[in-house]
Amino acid sequence: SPNTIANGLVVETASSTGAGISILSPSSTSGNIFFGDESDNYVGGLRYFHTTNQLDINVNNALALTIDSSRNVGIGTSSPTAKLEIYGSGSTVLDIQGSQGQLFSVTDDLTGDLFSVSAISGIPILNVNASGDSYFDGNLETTGNQTIGGNQTIGGILTVQGEIQGKADII
Repeated sequence: SPNTIANGLVVETASSTGAGISILSPSSTSGNIFFGDESDNYVGGLRYFHTTNQLDINVNNALALTIDSSRNVGIGTSSPTAKLEIYGSGSTVLDIQGSQGQLFSVTDDLTGDLFSVSAISGIPILNVNASGDSYFDGNLETTGNQTIGGNQTIGGILTVQGEIQGKADII
């Protein structure tokens, strides 16, 4: 029996091939499933555009997600140019949370941290801020040649295995 909150239209079959709904429309148009209420007959929905082979999901009368013919996914954009493109402005654009807090975030507010990576505990370990400064809090192991430019402050122990070459005074 159907769920009581979704029993207005029920498609059911005893066939071993399953049940389905097909929406067939001319190739110059779109196939649509719209959601509305008593004051607005289109508040959200699904639209498949045959001319561009693109699927749009709309929420609150605005585009929320697009999947284009190349299977690129756009959140906040109708023209994604990568497998996943997220567009936002003036706030956190991407936020990935773990059970202990924020693990990764990207913002677009041009102040403070633009990019942040946190440890599993949610404590930031790498930040890049709007002024161009980067902060790293943790152990950094690298191989190959490393270049440090500008005025750098190292709080803690600096261990070097190999040569140190400098073009300025070492204090």
